[in-house]
Amino acid sequence: MLDQLVTVLELGISYGLLAISIYLTFRVLDFPDLTVDGSFVLGGALCALLIKKGVSPYLALVFPFLGGALAGLTTGVLNLKFRINGILASILVMIMLYSINLRILGAANVSIFEQSTIYIIPPLLINIAVCFMILTPMIWLFRSYLGLVLVAIGQNEKASHLYRINTNYHKLSLIALSNGVASTIGALMTQYQGFCDVSMGFGVVVTGLACIMLGEVFAKETKSIPKMFGLVILGSILYRTITQIALNLDFIGLKTSDLKLITSVMVITSIILANLRKGTGHAKN
Repeated sequence: MLDQLVTVLELGISYGLLAISIYLTFRVLDFPDLTVDGSFVLGGALCALLIKKGVSPYLALVFPFLGGALAGLTTGVLNLKFRINGILASILVMIMLYSINLRILGAANVSIFEQSTIYIIPPLLINIAVCFMILTPMIWLFRSYLGLVLVAIGQNEKASHLYRINTNYHKLSLIALSNGVASTIGALMTQYQGFCDVSMGFGVVVTGLACIMLGEVFAKETKSIPKMFGLVILGSILYRTITQIALNLDFIGLKTSDLKLITSVMVITSIILANLRKGTGHAKN
């Protein structure tokens, strides 16, 4: 029981950071970016390759950020410069990344069990430390003037133009940051689980949205982005707890292969409840 609780916390923190990267585009920027499915695996693939080549496992967390940021920039450029629909642009980049990730790995699955990783002490402590190192500069960012500009662009891009804000530049920066963080978490998860699989990013956007929506249940209309980061991680831990309980209830008969089904049902339920709550609020007015 204790081991399962620790695992829930370890995965909840890691995937909470991944959910935050999705939150940056879906909520802050109001841009539906599906590139994350591919950039998450890109980080894992680069990490596995670098560790296999003898690179420090700590540096193997840094370079994936650059790779993910480049993937995000590609999506942003296709959308903003070449006027390709945002969802289509992100899907195209995600598909391209699948082939790129296969090329990097050289196989569908690569193990690094025999190589050294950053997990030389309990994984929970490592994940908490990584969480602190990633969140600290991001919280600082969204408490700065630049953070206010990014939020303003997401809320009303046309009004931002009136203040001569270069919206394209800022949107590109945030999409790059989002995918850079997602790629770093992919590298972290590769070291955590000891391997990288080319399909391990399948559905991570939906999982991230489930974590975001669960976190928003506790938001109470807060507009503070740093506070939402904490709530998204809380939502991720709650998501992992719910799925763990569901999989352990024998009378339900769920298996690990049903995890995507559970996630989709949770997202659908969250959306329905949110819509009902909005409808109730309007009715009161």
